[in-house]
Amino acid sequence: MMDIAVVRRPVPRASAVRQIAFYGSERSEYATRVLEGVLRYVEDRVGFMLRDFWDDLTAVGRREALLGAPPPWAAGGADGVVAILPHGRAVVPWASDAGVPIVSIGSDFRDALPTVHVSADSVAELAIRHFLGTGYPNVAFVGVRGFVAVDHRRSALERQLAEIGRPLWSYGLETNPWPGNYDLEERAAAEEGLERFLLDAPTPLGVLATTDHAGRVVCAACRRLGLIVPQEVGVLGIDNYTAARTCVPPLSSIQSPGEEVGYQAMALLDRLTRGKPGDRAAAAVEKLVAVPATQVVARQSTGAAPGGTHAHVIRALALIRERACDGIAVEAILDDLTISRSTLERQFAAMIGRTPGQELLRVRLARAKELLRHSDLPISKIAAMTGYERSSSFSDFFSRHAGLSPRAYRKGGIARPPEKAE
Repeated sequence: MMDIAVVRRPVPRASAVRQIAFYGSERSEYATRVLEGVLRYVEDRVGFMLRDFWDDLTAVGRREALLGAPPPWAAGGADGVVAILPHGRAVVPWASDAGVPIVSIGSDFRDALPTVHVSADSVAELAIRHFLGTGYPNVAFVGVRGFVAVDHRRSALERQLAEIGRPLWSYGLETNPWPGNYDLEERAAAEEGLERFLLDAPTPLGVLATTDHAGRVVCAACRRLGLIVPQEVGVLGIDNYTAARTCVPPLSSIQSPGEEVGYQAMALLDRLTRGKPGDRAAAAVEKLVAVPATQVVARQSTGAAPGGTHAHVIRALALIRERACDGIAVEAILDDLTISRSTLERQFAAMIGRTPGQELLRVRLARAKELLRHSDLPISKIAAMTGYERSSSFSDFFSRHAGLSPRAYRKGGIARPPEKAE
């Protein structure tokens, strides 16, 4: 008979087992994805005992009852908590009442609690690329009033559009369509402010909605107004829930990396609850983890709009963002495309308002400013990290386009807008 070797994991001592609580204030598809990530982290390691607590804050009076009692994990001896918390600043002292480390999911409390959330910048970048690539030169945002995370998404979109010389049209719904109640969606779609907003905005218009449910509201409002989706208005949601697929028409959506958020949250909590003071101290400094969204799931709500697609420009933008600080030149970008320089520059100017050369300079300058303001790296190192072999060449570049030297900028000087490339 063949001997079979059995490999067993070491069983930790009872005193070494850390009891972890997962709290979800909602039973949503996103919460389920986050829990899957937490479980994936725990299942790959020994020494954890996980207990989950679920809530339904849509029930009448449930929020008041919840905040009027200790957190549900307080009596269970939890060593740490990963939590999708209710909204509102009163939640922070309530969640901290048990006196154990807590990692919050979402960006609402990122100034008060260790937080893991989906990067608003990554969502904005995906949305802009998708809209410009499918022929929507005008971009809008529809959010829900009174939510911090929604404001973060709107601000990121507005900032990135401003960088390419484009405005943002924005509207905040008074009615929150979550959690997919049809009556709430219909009430939100009938808001006079939303109707006026959609009728006044220029078309073709690409609308980024802060959730799939808000995207359904925009589609419903367009039907009421006779605006054609996607020919006149393209609608892009966030999360890629089932609600996106049952929308009329089916809703394009940015996939939220919920499982990765859960995994990173559990990794952060692991560091916060380790016995070694050095581990806890390092984790306490690393209080904010942003997980990038990486995929747009395209459906009928953002089909080709008048004006066609500009795949070459989208590809060129991606190359510039990836390699601008490697010293790449426009000629190297053209090597990766199948069009002439004049055609690329014409399409680039029409979509972005700048030439490829100007965009290269903008990305390098932005990276240089970030490194100068937020790091102690020597200027020679920053020069190398932005594509310059010699510090003198970097200093000439920075002074010419920022209006002051790298050292003066680092000391708090105010840079002027960059010059346009020739």
